[in-house]
Amino acid sequence: MSTAEYQRQWNLTHPGYAAKIRKKTNANRLARGECGRCGHPRKGRPCVPCKDESAKRNSQRKAEGKCFRCSNPSREGKTLCPSCMEAQMIRNAQVRQDVLDGYGARCVCCGETEEGFLTLDHVQGRKRGQPSGLQAYWEAKKGGYPPTFQILCYNCNMGREHQQSRVCPHQQKPIVKHNGFKSV
Repeated sequence: MSTAEYQRQWNLTHPGYAAKIRKKTNANRLARGECGRCGHPRKGRPCVPCKDESAKRNSQRKAEGKCFRCSNPSREGKTLCPSCMEAQMIRNAQVRQDVLDGYGARCVCCGETEEGFLTLDHVQGRKRGQPSGLQAYWEAKKGGYPPTFQILCYNCNMGREHQQSRVCPHQQKPIVKHNGFKSV
């Protein structure tokens, strides 16, 4: 048995420990400005050869109807198998929770705290090229919760979206009627 075969077999029989060692090795390589996978100098993450190899492997797995992460059979029309899809959903939910907690888990406009109603909002409105949806949550977490985002409830978010002034209806001056005429 060759060294590579032995290592592969050992990794399969010790998955938790192997992943822990791999994670530590990758972190050390990245800290030194190297590719986390192969150790070559890099400009991006990962290096170009590793990225190309990964893209080729993923497209081959997709063509074969396999999960691009683990090579198990994927769901019909999907790129992930059920277990990887569940793991991704858990990671996404955790990132959303981390971001809500990072920004205080409260609507900055009306004070709503029910997490099912809360969403991440771009303070100055989303510009072209800025992330939206889950990508915005990942970016906010990676960026250390920058002040360019805030937490709003969906009502306040949509209220701002549909006002020309981009101000939530809660924060606008009330319209008072005097003798049938509206005044501000």
